[in-house]
Amino acid sequence: FNNSSIQSDTKGSDPAGNIQLTSPGVLSFNNSQIISNTSSTGSAGSITMNAPQVQFNDAASGLFAQTSSSGVAGNIILQSFGSDSLAVQFQNGAQISAATGSTGQGGSVLVTAPQTILLTGNGTISAGTSNNGAGGNIQLTTRDLTLQDGVNVSASASGSGKAGEVIINAENLTLHN
Repeated sequence: FNNSSIQSDTKGSDPAGNIQLTSPGVLSFNNSQIISNTSSTGSAGSITMNAPQVQFNDAASGLFAQTSSSGVAGNIILQSFGSDSLAVQFQNGAQISAATGSTGQGGSVLVTAPQTILLTGNGTISAGTSNNGAGGNIQLTTRDLTLQDGVNVSASASGSGKAGEVIINAENLTLHN
């Protein structure tokens, strides 16, 4: 994806649609985003990516599931496809973010691969709340999990809403740099 955006949005009581991408190769983002949003009572759609490798190459690139009202934010799901491994590479502050900025429940980020997940580079996976709504969880599920080169994984609250949890289901966890 180069200089592009895919968006699913609801501004009313009806739910937004889901977004699903599947690739047997690399999904690469250059100044590109996938956004699922609700700004009313309808639920935002989920973003699902099935691929062995995902690259976010700049600060303007990322996946965003958010609510700015009472509607529930969608989830972000990354899964390996055609492989037992999943590599997610971040550069220059790229993000994967599920967030609430109001009373709606924040979405969760779920990253799954049977054997190996590698999260690397200057970027963030976050689930957060900046208002009354509860933040979602981040769940990483694999046999071998590696976080390296500055990648940040966080569930946070900066408002009165409850922060979600970071849940790691892995036999082996490796942290580098």
